[in-house]
Amino acid sequence: MKTKSHSPPTPSLKSDRDARHRQQNDQPCLASAYSRLSKIGFTRKFIRNTILPSWVCDQAEKDPDVFPELALFLGKALGISSRSLSDPSGPLVFCNPSPARYKPATGTVLAEERIIPAKTVNQQIALEVEACLPRHPAFVASELDPIQIRNYILASSKKLDFKSLLAYCWHLGIAVLPAVDLHSSSALKFTGMITWQKDRPFIFLRGNAKDTAWGLFVLAHELAHLALEHVKQGDAAFLEESCDLSSISDEEVAANEWALLLILGENRNAMNDFVSLTSKITAKQLAARASKEESLIGVDAGFLILKSAWERSSKAVDQATKNAAWPTARAALKEPSIHNEHTKPLMLDALRIRGDLSNLSTDERELVIRALGLDK
Repeated sequence: MKTKSHSPPTPSLKSDRDARHRQQNDQPCLASAYSRLSKIGFTRKFIRNTILPSWVCDQAEKDPDVFPELALFLGKALGISSRSLSDPSGPLVFCNPSPARYKPATGTVLAEERIIPAKTVNQQIALEVEACLPRHPAFVASELDPIQIRNYILASSKKLDFKSLLAYCWHLGIAVLPAVDLHSSSALKFTGMITWQKDRPFIFLRGNAKDTAWGLFVLAHELAHLALEHVKQGDAAFLEESCDLSSISDEEVAANEWALLLILGENRNAMNDFVSLTSKITAKQLAARASKEESLIGVDAGFLILKSAWERSSKAVDQATKNAAWPTARAALKEPSIHNEHTKPLMLDALRIRGDLSNLSTDERELVIRALGLDK
């Protein structure tokens, strides 16, 4: 019995099929947009794990029919024009490319395109979080006096530490959040960022603010920038690479002095005595001495340990003395008597207490949860 043979497709049918295939391949999709996004600082890992809704799968990445919806979502989350995302022939365009003030540790001036990705993502998170928070009294920088703040905190707390200062910032209506991690080795590094949404200041922390021992100083320093009106409502976002006591610019020196007055109050002499008494002791002895001093002057023991290490290191007359200060301090922070913890869980707990994420859409809520790590 003869089988019926199928004739090969005619050239016209084959060419039509190839044309449709080429047309589909030429249509923009998420998979083809990744390389463009990575060039401006947004990696595929960051976009998939942090930004996109969980319903996006590998198949959706390659589907041009789904891309218009994803482009709208990505555009809003990353601050990029969704039209430029959908046009592979042109450059990606940021919707709000307003300049930001960035203070690098070395004084090196960075190109604006290095700063914009970190700035825009954190500003978008601030916008979403603002919609979750209750109204608050207007923030008035001129009313912030470091001694009065210190006295206010110590009236209800045994010591001034990161957690008590964090609560005070929220009391003022200042939202303090962990900065969004872009998951890229080339991403802009910064320790503190200040931006505004409506009439609410937002402080984002990362870098050497990850532990409460030094996070206390970093938060006090960023609060100082607001109190001294270095960053006012309507100003460009303010980011600084590092936050330490060696800065020499006028603004940074003023912010450091304000922060130390808040933390130590009138106990500068006690701090100097602590430094001199702990210059040649073991980590265990340093931790014990700091714990005792904490109860006397009401300052977090971890901060006292790091501040004394910095003082000894900066005033050392030889390299050996300079190098010895920090290992002892780091070992002292690990002693059981020193309560040094990560700042991120504390910041997230403060947001959970005050924010109502049900005010957001499902996708917006998932964005905030994943970007800040609220699901961890």
